[in-house]
Amino acid sequence: MEAVSKASAVPAADAACTSYVTIILDITGSMGSQIEGVKRAVRELIPLLAENPNLGIVIVTFTEGGSGKTSGGPRCYVSVNIFSDPTKADTFVRKITLSTPPGHPGVNAYGDDGDENAKAALYALKELDGTKPTVAFFITDAGYHRTKRDSPTAKAEEDFLVAKGVSDTDFYALFDSVLSHFGGNLVVVPIVYNFAGQRAHTKQAYGQMAMTSGSGVVIEPVRISAGTLALTMATFVTRLLGQLNGQTDLPPEPPQEMLAGLRLLDTSGMNRIVRDDHTPPGPYPREGDAGVLFESAMTRAVTAFKMSWKRCIDVDKISLLRQLVFGLTAAKYVLAVTSGDPISTDLLDRLKRSYPEMLEQVPKEHRGQIKATPEVVEALAAELAAASTKGGADGDVDETADAVTLETVRDTVGAALEDEIRRAEGDEDELEKTDVDPLEVVFAMVHGIFVNVRFPLGATGKPNFADAWSAMIDKHSFDTVSAESAVRLFKDSKDVDDWYAGPEEEEWYETGTRGGGVAVGLSDRREYNGFVPLMDEGDPIKTAVMRIFSGLQVMNLLQMTVLAGSPGGFLPNMYPGMVATTLAQVIRTSAGGSWTGVERAAGEANDRLASQMVFSLRGIMGSPATTVRLRLKAGKADPANPLSKFLMVLCKHPRGCTKAEAAFHAKMRLVLNEWVAATVQLHFGKGTPENDERFHAFLKDIVPLEAIFGKRALDIDPLEQLHPLEVVGGKDGNGFAAVDGWKAAGLANLANTDLYKDIKRLADRCRVVFGCLDLDYNVDGIVLDYVIYRFRTARYDFVEASESPASPPSKKSKSVASSATSAVDNGSHEPIENMPSTLTLLVKIYRKAMHRELAEMRESRRVHVTDLLKAQVVSARAVTAETRSMELLGTKYSLTRMDVPALLNLAGYDGNLAFVEELVLGGWTPEPPQCLRRFSAEIIENVEAAGGGGAGGLSERLRDAISQKVICLRTASCNRHGHTADLRFPGPMGWTKEYAMVRRSNVLKKRGREEPVSGPVQKIVPQMKRFTEFGTELLRRLDEYGDGNGEEIALLPPPPPPTAASGKKAKKAKRREALGDDPVVVVTLDQLKRDVRRVLYSYDDANCLPVVQRKIVKLGVPMNLLDGLL
Repeated sequence: MEAVSKASAVPAADAACTSYVTIILDITGSMGSQIEGVKRAVRELIPLLAENPNLGIVIVTFTEGGSGKTSGGPRCYVSVNIFSDPTKADTFVRKITLSTPPGHPGVNAYGDDGDENAKAALYALKELDGTKPTVAFFITDAGYHRTKRDSPTAKAEEDFLVAKGVSDTDFYALFDSVLSHFGGNLVVVPIVYNFAGQRAHTKQAYGQMAMTSGSGVVIEPVRISAGTLALTMATFVTRLLGQLNGQTDLPPEPPQEMLAGLRLLDTSGMNRIVRDDHTPPGPYPREGDAGVLFESAMTRAVTAFKMSWKRCIDVDKISLLRQLVFGLTAAKYVLAVTSGDPISTDLLDRLKRSYPEMLEQVPKEHRGQIKATPEVVEALAAELAAASTKGGADGDVDETADAVTLETVRDTVGAALEDEIRRAEGDEDELEKTDVDPLEVVFAMVHGIFVNVRFPLGATGKPNFADAWSAMIDKHSFDTVSAESAVRLFKDSKDVDDWYAGPEEEEWYETGTRGGGVAVGLSDRREYNGFVPLMDEGDPIKTAVMRIFSGLQVMNLLQMTVLAGSPGGFLPNMYPGMVATTLAQVIRTSAGGSWTGVERAAGEANDRLASQMVFSLRGIMGSPATTVRLRLKAGKADPANPLSKFLMVLCKHPRGCTKAEAAFHAKMRLVLNEWVAATVQLHFGKGTPENDERFHAFLKDIVPLEAIFGKRALDIDPLEQLHPLEVVGGKDGNGFAAVDGWKAAGLANLANTDLYKDIKRLADRCRVVFGCLDLDYNVDGIVLDYVIYRFRTARYDFVEASESPASPPSKKSKSVASSATSAVDNGSHEPIENMPSTLTLLVKIYRKAMHRELAEMRESRRVHVTDLLKAQVVSARAVTAETRSMELLGTKYSLTRMDVPALLNLAGYDGNLAFVEELVLGGWTPEPPQCLRRFSAEIIENVEAAGGGGAGGLSERLRDAISQKVICLRTASCNRHGHTADLRFPGPMGWTKEYAMVRRSNVLKKRGREEPVSGPVQKIVPQMKRFTEFGTELLRRLDEYGDGNGEEIALLPPPPPPTAASGKKAKKAKRREALGDDPVVVVTLDQLKRDVRRVLYSYDDANCLPVVQRKIVKLGVPMNLLDGLL
């Protein structure tokens, strides 16, 4: 087993890159032309890399097998090479040689068996930094080793992965671990040659790889062209970088010469599986509009990169100090105005002078985050002054204090202000002093509560703070403490003066249930790991300070610093996101209480805390979650958005007048709908509804079958009546009338469940928290439907931005699969007007849930009828129209040729040879005698024992008939493949244009359709064409190579023949025997032609073209004869 080799310059290159374009390249024997395409593609990418110095290019090569002086037997070869210098990447790619692993010049690793070491190549992606956005092009023409393969190369790959620490080498488990390593930063675009000819499990695996990583598309080149491959990769990367960098001059459509050379396959309709134990019967990736699918894949990649590129914004010390001085001056000004202090005039002048100086220190691209202007502060002071006048004298204000230090915000504002102003007005040397830490001053002025927060973990195992809106709050405290006290409690025995020391002190932060470090103070804080600042309606000074700082970068920076343990930067909306997420948890906690005793007191405390959070969100300057606000205003709720964003919008909505209240209530109903749907989804989890037995049991308790179909759904005798689920019309179970009142009965049953009670409390608590007790909202009208839908997105259709807004709703599948595109930026979720009813969906789910029971009923009928028919045939010793078929409950059952062994066992052979001949050779069924090939030995042995042997006897006729090649004998119509007695299958080397046209016409006529043709004609006939073109062109080149009069030709050295102990199956051993096992270096041209023809005509399946090409390569055919063919 060969360890993954990595270029020596990798660490330096890795550090210089902020994102990767990765090419995972199969370099086994059949990939010669594709390697040339990659070389051209790298040269196309060089200008892009030069313009984007932080973009790295990664070349991963993989092959297996091996012969040569240094191979040591079959091995798994994978190399990972990272480059920030495009010239070095170009030099490396130019040196890549077919079947020669980089760093192993003496090895010839052709690939050996049909599948390749794709799993090892994909696992090598974990060599990269998972925190950096990565687009990977996975280029191959073969499948992967399944876990049960026992070939030497498959075992070598297994050993390779085990040595890497992989405990589960299943393809899906392994790729899931790769996705987890990148934490949403990876987009994989499979480029698979001859995808249509791949086996079912390969189509499922590569399609699911594209679907789960976000690209949603598999690319199949329709012709082998280096230029097409280069143009495809260069176009993808150019558009990705252009959209990320805000370019507006990008071409509206991908190049037509690129799309003409590709088949783009859509993965959105696929079913996701979790293990390679079985492969579902489809659907597999299907061909769609190339331009639309390419743009959709681009959009998903851009979306993933935008989320990943939401990095911390750096704030230098001088900029932070200027913002701090402005904020403290503004706070002091507000304090002076509310108390009537005449110094307020001087403070306002100072505020207006310091504002331009502060703004100048903020980079232009971030100045939109500065919402606190002198005019805004002046209006805020007037507002608070009016409020304090109503509330009484200054001393009567109910100011809250830090539960640890017992200091209020008022106590800390005045003293800190003069010190910081003095520093800000000093010289630059004073500002640069290392002992000046402006952020520490703010920590004493910002109060809040403890929380235990969970963020998604990144590749390094540390929290990924990219989206605070999606954080999960497990619990919260009720104590009010300052951020400074929170840090002290978190840090335990660490020196508080040095808490700002640097990354080595980030160890105190841990996410999840483990909480933060050991803490000291009023209570045990080990159950908390975060801090959320909150404003206080009863404390105008605290509110003023925090509102002002929320209009600067200070509040987000403080929030990030407390969470991450280092003040190196911040993420926009970090503060509002954390408050809104905590508010969602508080409402959920209140909704789950029983409201008795201690729990009632806790619920009331939660209500007070929720009111404080609503007040805090209303007080934040600016309008976070703008997109959500605009969509709610238009009466639409996107289920892809976190609930915390909806709460943010509700808090910022103006209240008071009748018109505003009506608009608020409309938004509130939309938000509650999403929350009810999210609660249902959270209750049942993210499994597939059709396969979730727990979900099925719940539905059967809520809406039993008899509630829909009546008593006829009980005590069914399958031989006398059909199950109601078999009677309903249509594939999805529509077109029937249910029992009246089924929905009311289902709602009554649902009302007794904990899920319904939690939802009901949730709606009630939301009305209380947001002060809309007059809101007319009826949970009963939607909750049963939402339980049946189960997923939030199942109630919506996704509309791409390219679709006309006036276009009718899409008629694509209205299943949960539509949620796969929920994160795309350039589209929206729209309610579907023609969505199947919940009754139809419920019946569909029941059909899936009871598929075993229904199948057993159908099988019992089939067995019963066929037993009767067999008894009639045996009794009559003849097969007639009356004895061959019978109808039961609307289904016709017939005996087939495969029932002959059972009939003969019943009737016996002695004295029944004429009956035996009629059953085996007679024309009473369209199935040919060849169907009995498995039973041939048994039947002939019994016939000979009954006296039917001898030359020309019955046994010889039976043997000849059963052993013949299967051909279609139909004359009136074709079989499902389009063949008739006049149009027989010519083999994969027998494709002609006339054959394809007739076969296509036959299928269209049989199905009564004009366009399009799907199934075998769409997939196999084009593959036959490729097979025939490959073989014909290769034979033509061999004919032109010489006159065939005994001249010799030097062959490439083949790999060593497999040993008898290699575990190869008999079929493969037979094919190897046909080719010969002795290595040959020099042969005559005639011998090579015979060997090539033997390989080409030894296969009956056109999908075996990749295997045939590998066999041709193993024969040692010179590569110049194969140029452009593989």
